Amino acid sequence: MKLNALTNARSFHLALGDSSGEAKLFLGQVTGASSLVKLWGREENYQIVKVIEGNRLVKLEKLSLPRVVKIDVEGAEYAVIYGLKETLMNSACELVCCEIHPQLLPAGPQPKQIFDKLKSCGFNQINIYHRGTTEYHILAQKLNQ
Repeated sequence: MKLNALTNARSFHLALGDSSGEAKLFLGQVTGASSLVKLWGREENYQIVKVIEGNRLVKLEKLSLPRVVKIDVEGAEYAVIYGLKETLMNSACELVCCEIHPQLLPAGPQPKQIFDKLKSCGFNQINIYHRGTTEYHILAQKLNQ
């Protein structure tokens, strides 16, 4: 942000989830591949990070409600969406772009639960974009509000 002289953005050194506390952030071998979900059986390379629900962060930091939310969290998709449910339910939030990693999802939530949670937040159209791998992107929109 400093390099690009951005004045309309803020960064927070924490992770979003469905509860507050601390967690292990397992570090991936490439940029962008770190996750709160234990990656491919590798546990030796991690750091402890603060975790907060997205709704709580929005309130504590007095953040404006987003129009668009991008989620790319390597298997923690459901937890992030659950922790943001109040924010996502707001009519100001119209679009969620989320990368889904079925093979990294912890026991319990499956892609269907992610879709159901987004639908319960008012997103009535969900398009799936396959990448030729097990991961794929979804674009969830609130249409005809």
